[in-house]
Amino acid sequence: MGKFGDREYWNERYTEEKTPFDWYMRWNDVHKFLKPYVQDDSKVLDLGCGTSKIAEELYNEGKQDITCIDFSEVVIKDMSELHAGKQPHLKYICMDALNLEFPDESFDVIIDKGTSDSVFTGRHSYSKVAKLFAEVSRVLKIGGKYIMITHAHLDRRLAHLSKPQFGWEINHQTYPKFPGAPADQVHYIYVINKVKPFEGIDEKKSLEETFKGLESTEGISKEEVAEIAEERPEEKIEEKKESNEAEEHSVEKEEENETSENKEEISNEKIEESEEEKNEESATLEEEEKEDEEKKEAVDEEKKEEETVKEEEKATTEEEEKQEENQEENAETQETAEASEALEAEEKKDQQSADEEKKEEGEKQEGEEKQTEEDKQENESNAETKESEENKEDGNGNEEEEKKQEETAQQPVEESQQKDEEENGERGEVKEVKEEKEKNEETKTE
Repeated sequence: MGKFGDREYWNERYTEEKTPFDWYMRWNDVHKFLKPYVQDDSKVLDLGCGTSKIAEELYNEGKQDITCIDFSEVVIKDMSELHAGKQPHLKYICMDALNLEFPDESFDVIIDKGTSDSVFTGRHSYSKVAKLFAEVSRVLKIGGKYIMITHAHLDRRLAHLSKPQFGWEINHQTYPKFPGAPADQVHYIYVINKVKPFEGIDEKKSLEETFKGLESTEGISKEEVAEIAEERPEEKIEEKKESNEAEEHSVEKEEENETSENKEEISNEKIEESEEEKNEESATLEEEEKEDEEKKEAVDEEKKEEETVKEEEKATTEEEEKQEENQEENAETQETAEASEALEAEEKKDQQSADEEKKEEGEKQEGEEKQTEEDKQENESNAETKESEENKEDGNGNEEEEKKQEETAQQPVEESQQKDEEENGERGEVKEVKEEKEKNEETKTE
C-alpha cells in the first residue's frame, strides 16, 4: 500500500508513461490559487514535480525563475530533455524533498501538489513528513508561501503543520473535485505563510508532539523512536530493557503481567491505528489516481470525439467552401461572358456611330469641297468675263482712235462697218454671259 512513497515505483511508472499528467487539479483550476502569490520575479520551487505542466504554464506567463525537483531520475531526465529547447531557463533537478540541497530562505513560493500525500503513505511516514515540512520551512523565505494541495482534511494535517518551530501561519480552503461535486468530494488547498524564521527541529520531540496533537501519545514504537534518535537504536533499547527489569522486581508477578499485557495491547492498538491511517492514505491516493485516470480517459475520449467532430466539420466546411467557390466561379464566368457580350455590343454600336459620323463628316467635307470648287470656278469665270469686258473696252478705244485717224478718208464706210461690228459683238457677249450663267446654275443644282 506504500508504493506512492517508493522511488522505484515512480521510476518504473515514468519509464512506461511519458504523457504529461497533473494530480488532483489541472492548470486552469490551480492557476486561480497561484496567481495572487506568484509574481514575475518570484523564485518558485515545484516540489515533487513529476510530469506536471504547472511549471511550464507559469514559465510561459513570464515567471521564469522556476526550479522543479523530483527524486525520480527517470522523470527528471525526460522533463529536462522535453523543455530544453522550449523553456531553456526552466530547471529540473533530481533531488529528495526530505533533504533539499538549497541554502536557507531561497524561495518565495513552494508548490506541493500531492507530494506530501505520497510521503504519508510510506514507511515511517510521520518522521518523514516532519523532515519534509522542516526542509520546506528552512528554504522558504520570510513572508514566502507554501501552497499545499492535498486530499486530506485539516484534522489530518494540522498536527503535522502546526509546529511552532516552522514559524507558519496556516490558512486553508476547499475546491470541488469536479463541477457539482458533493460537499465531501473536495480537495484542500493550504496557503501557509512563513512569518518567523525556521528554528530547527528535534525529530523525536516532533513526533511526540505530532502524536499528542493526534491524541495518540503512546502510538509510536520503540523501534521508530530509536531510528531517528541521535544515539544508536541498540543502546536505547538496552536502556529500556534495564529499566523494565528493575520495575519487574518491585511489582508482583500478576500485576506485572497484567500491566505488560495492557501496555502491549495499547501499543498494538496504536500501531494498528497508525498502520490503518497509512493504509487509508494509500487507499485514498489510489482512489484519487483511479479517478484521475478515469478523468484522463474521459478527457482523451472527449478530445477524440471533438477531433472527430472537428474533422467532420472541417470536411463539411471544405465541401461547402468548394461548392461556394464553384458557384462563385460559375457566377463570375457568366458575369464575365455577359459583360463581354455587353462590351462587344457597346463597341459595335460605338463603331457604327463612329462610321456614320465619319461618313457624314466625309459627305459634308466633300460637299464643302465641291461648293468651294464651284465658288472658285464661278469666281474664275466672273474674273475672266470681267477681264474680257475690260479688254474689249480697251480694244474699242484703240479702234476708235484709229478710226479718228482714218476718219477723213473712210469715215462714211467705216462708220457703217463699225456700227455693224459693234452690234454683232454685243450680241455675242450677251449670249456668252447668258450661257455661262446657265452653266453655273446647273452646277449649283447638281
